[in-house]
Amino acid sequence: MPGNATSSRSRACRVHFHSHHRRPSGAGNRHAPRLRELQAETEERTYPSAETYQQFKAAGFFKVMTPRAFGGYEMSLKDFYRLVIEIARSCPSTGWWYALGAAHTVQICSYAAPETQRKVFAFDPDFSGPWTFSSPKGTFVPDGDGYRIDGVWHFASGGPHASFMMAGIAGAEGKYGKAKSVTALIPRGQFEVLPDWGDIVGMQGSGSNSVRMENVFVPADMIFEHDYFQSMLGPTPGSRMHGNPFFGGLFAGFAEGGLAAVGVGTGLAALDEYEFMLRNRNSVHNPGLRRIDDREFLRKFGMALGKLEMARGAVLYGAEMYLRNAELSVAGIEPFDQAKARTIDGAYHAVENAVFEVIDDLARASSSTAFRKGQRMLRYYRDILTLTSRGDFFEFRAADVAKMVLDKAPLAQAAE
Repeated sequence: MPGNATSSRSRACRVHFHSHHRRPSGAGNRHAPRLRELQAETEERTYPSAETYQQFKAAGFFKVMTPRAFGGYEMSLKDFYRLVIEIARSCPSTGWWYALGAAHTVQICSYAAPETQRKVFAFDPDFSGPWTFSSPKGTFVPDGDGYRIDGVWHFASGGPHASFMMAGIAGAEGKYGKAKSVTALIPRGQFEVLPDWGDIVGMQGSGSNSVRMENVFVPADMIFEHDYFQSMLGPTPGSRMHGNPFFGGLFAGFAEGGLAAVGVGTGLAALDEYEFMLRNRNSVHNPGLRRIDDREFLRKFGMALGKLEMARGAVLYGAEMYLRNAELSVAGIEPFDQAKARTIDGAYHAVENAVFEVIDDLARASSSTAFRKGQRMLRYYRDILTLTSRGDFFEFRAADVAKMVLDKAPLAQAAE
């Protein structure tokens, strides 16, 4: 049986939100034991349970970044990432499902028209919705005062229990023109989550299913424009409406942050499991000596702890950089351009790579028994492997980003 890795150190790592009495306080830690118990069940189901979803709603998790105008807490991206880290520390799959469903409230409240935002949050004030453009055969055609959408959208992480599906379409017809990228907002009840997730090596419970829409009519006011590859300068509909530049940033500098936070949480989960082994198993090299008294095993723990704290800090700093660039853009001082966004994105991918190295090191130091079926260390290894082996990983784009940054200004000159 997997070890009980709930240590005094992990219990002390709480999520506290102090600035408003109705906001979640210590919430991520409060749900940790139950989420940890449900890891295998969540993988078997391929997404978190309805019970977990309802508990997250009751805890206010889906309102963390929702504007106050819609009954939310309008907290910071750093607060959100702290919560994602703690959820993923308890169950990486649940962290992924939550991060990629709840985060997109920021894009709704940044790019959609005010009336569209009102309709979304009137339908469900606890908004969650996957956003994906992965639909090779999806169609989006004009139909009266709106559009007809049809097709299957893949990798819709957060789809199970979602209140909306955010179906991205590149090259939409009609008034948007072939060069435009638009997103249609389809409410619960008008899309089907397909049972096609769970056969990948890791994150098997993340609810990254495909979603199908069959000839669904989408009113024109439930569509918004945003191109992942654009740059921004000036206020957005959301920054004007809410008086907050947080709702004026570029998605390309936002998108990977939630997954980097999931990565950090997964690394901390592996460290918790390794700590359990330290305290409860004998040394391989020194028979009769507990691992916690063996300096070699302690060295592994200490190195992992330092690297994971570095990774956590990088994720939270990325949230600060996103807001800083959004503030400059909304004020009309500097554009939030692709060079800035892709640099933040690259840092998030670097975090994920660093966490992979940490978990790889901890897992190999745990001995082969940690890789038996059902062991948590094996699950965390599978999960981080999945996170760091996607087709959109940074290595494939690093040269293009380097050219983008270097063409903008020499780094030495920029630092002067």
